[in-house]
Amino acid sequence: MLEPIPNLVWQEILRPANATPEEECKSGLSQSRVVRCHSPSGPLCLRGWPATVSRKHLDFIFEAINVARQAGIETVPRYIHPQAISGWVEADNRLWELTEWKLGTADFSAQPTSSRLAAATSCLGNLHRIWRHWRSGTASSPGVVRRLQIVNRLLNTNLTRRWLDSVHTGLFANRASELEFMARRTIRAFEAHGTAVRQSLAALLAVPVPVHPVLRDVHVEHVLFAGDQVSGIIDFGALAIDEPVVDLVRLLASCRPDRRDWLAAIAAYEQASGVVVDQRRLAVLDQASCLLSAVQWAEWLLFQGLQFDTPLGRLIDRWKKLVERLEELDWQKPPQ
Repeated sequence: MLEPIPNLVWQEILRPANATPEEECKSGLSQSRVVRCHSPSGPLCLRGWPATVSRKHLDFIFEAINVARQAGIETVPRYIHPQAISGWVEADNRLWELTEWKLGTADFSAQPTSSRLAAATSCLGNLHRIWRHWRSGTASSPGVVRRLQIVNRLLNTNLTRRWLDSVHTGLFANRASELEFMARRTIRAFEAHGTAVRQSLAALLAVPVPVHPVLRDVHVEHVLFAGDQVSGIIDFGALAIDEPVVDLVRLLASCRPDRRDWLAAIAAYEQASGVVVDQRRLAVLDQASCLLSAVQWAEWLLFQGLQFDTPLGRLIDRWKKLVERLEELDWQKPPQ
C-alpha cells in the first residue's frame, strides 16, 4: 500500500521530474521510505531518509556518488533531485531525494558463482580507486577504533543476564526457545573469542592506514546483478571515511565463499583498485566483524526490542547465518 507523499515532495521533486509513485518498497534496516516511481525516462527511486540522517551527511554521499558517476562508474545511481549540494527537500521529518532506480536483482545468494563474486569485488575496487584519488589520507582505522570500543564495552557486560532475561519478556516471547538457543550460541562464541579479538584489534590500531570514502554496509543484498554482471549498488546511508578493507570484509563475509573463491575475489578487487590487500588485517577484521555482528543482532532483537519492516523470520535467519559462520571460522590459527 502506498503511504501519502508530502505535498512539498510532490511540488519540488515529483512533478518537475514527471514522476508518479507506484509502489512502496521495503527498505530493510535503514528506516528510510523508499518508493518506486514511474517516469517517461524510466523507473525512479524516491527516498525519504530517516530523521537521524543529517544534511551534512547527505551532502557527503551526494558528492561521493557524483564523483563516481563523473569517473564513469554507472553502477551507482544518478541523482535526479537534488542537482546541487544542500538542495534537499525537508518534509514529514525526512530529507527527500530522487534518483534513477537501478535495475537488476540482488540474487547472489540464489546463484552464488565465483564469476559473480569476482564481478562484485571488482566493482567495489573500482569505486574505491575513484574515491581514493578524490579524498584520502592516513589515520588510525576508524573501523578498528569502533570495533575495539564495542568489544571493550561487551567484555564488561553480563550478556547472559542482559539477553536471556529479555527473551521471555520481549516483543518476540512467542519464539522464546528459538531466540534463547541463538543467544546462548552467540554468548558462547563471544566468551570464547572476545578477549583474543580485542588483542588483535589493538595490534591493528597501532598501525596507521590509508583511509578514504567507503560504503561500510556493502553486502549481497545491496549488490544488484544482471546475469553475471553487477548492474547496481544500492543504499549508501553508511558511507564514511574508513579503511577500504572494512568494505571487502563486509562483502566477502555476506557471500560466504570457499577459500578458492575468496582468494579469487580478493585478486579481482586488487586488480580493479590498484591496491594490494593486507591479508592479516582482512582476517582480523573478518573475525571481529562476524563476532560483533552476531552480538548486534542479539542486542537489537533481545535487549533493545527494535522493530523493522523486515519479517522476523528473515531477521533471525540473518543472525543464524552469522552464528553459523562464527562456528565455522578457524579460531585456532591466528591471522597471519
